[in-house]
Amino acid sequence: MFTIYAPRSGAPSFELLGMAMPNDDWQKAKCNLIDLLRAEKKGDSADFLEKYPFEIMQGTNTFMDEFFVLHFYAPIPQYIQLKKEAHAPSSLKYENIVKAFEELEVGYLRFIAASLETNEKPATIISREYTGWERLDRTITEAERLLGVATTEEQFQSIGFMCREALISLAQEVFDKDKYPSIDGTVISDSDAKRMLEAYFAVELSGDSNEFARKLSRAALDQANKVQHRRTAGFKDAAFCLNATIFLTKAILIVNQDE
Repeated sequence: MFTIYAPRSGAPSFELLGMAMPNDDWQKAKCNLIDLLRAEKKGDSADFLEKYPFEIMQGTNTFMDEFFVLHFYAPIPQYIQLKKEAHAPSSLKYENIVKAFEELEVGYLRFIAASLETNEKPATIISREYTGWERLDRTITEAERLLGVATTEEQFQSIGFMCREALISLAQEVFDKDKYPSIDGTVISDSDAKRMLEAYFAVELSGDSNEFARKLSRAALDQANKVQHRRTAGFKDAAFCLNATIFLTKAILIVNQDE
C-alpha cells in the first residue's frame, strides 16, 4: 500500500480497520462530494474522486486516533498511474477533497491510499466463481482480503458486516417481486435478504432442495449478523461466516443455471 495523500503533521502511518459506513451511504456521500467540488470549480479534485473506485475505510494509528481513509485495490495500470499522480508537486487536489469532507460533515478524512490488487486469498476460503454482479463480487473480494490480514476483533466484525452486505446484494440480484411473492404476505423491503431469498427459493426449488436452501440462507444471514455484532469475534468466526456466504452464492448460481 502506498499513501497518495497525508496531512503535513501528525503520525504518517496508519492501519485500516474496515469499512467506515455501508456502501449505499458512501455512494450517496461521494456523489454529494463530487457535486460540491464541481460547484466550487475544483474539477481536478472532483474528477479524481469520480475516476477511482475508492472505498471509505475506518483508520487508526499508534496514538489510537480515529479517522477516515479513502482506499481501494488498484489493478496494475491504475496503480502505476496513481503513483505518478501522487508524486505531482501540488497536493491541492487532495486537500480540496479533505475540505469537502469537512464541509459536508461526512467525517474526518486523514489519508488517501491505494494497494496493488492481487489474486491471493486465505487457504481456508473455499473457491468461488465471479458472478458478474459487480457489487457482490467486490464485497466478497474485500472480505477475503481483510480475512488474510485481520488481527483485531473490529476487523473480524467488519468481515461479518461485509458478508451481510454481500448477502443483501445477492438477494437483490435474484429477487423479482412480480415473480416471487412473499411467503408470509409481508411487503419485502430492499434490504430484507431473508424474505427475498425465501421467496426466491420457494418458486425456484421444491421439496427437500427448497428446505435445504432456505436453511442455508438463514444460517448464512444469522452468522453474518452474529459476527458483525460479536465484540469478541475472531478468525474462525469470520472465516466460517465468509465461507457460508460464498457457499450460498454458489448454490444460487447453480439454481440460475437451470432457468
